[in-house]
Amino acid sequence: MCMLFRKGVSPLISVILVLVFNDNFIYSN
Repeated sequence: MCMLFRKGVSPLISVILVLVFNDNFIYSN
């Protein structure tokens, strides 16, 4: 259960981080 939860959440977190970093990069430029 915990492994499944982590497997489902970690891609979501990585996608959110990528979106946030892209927004910051675009905003700074």
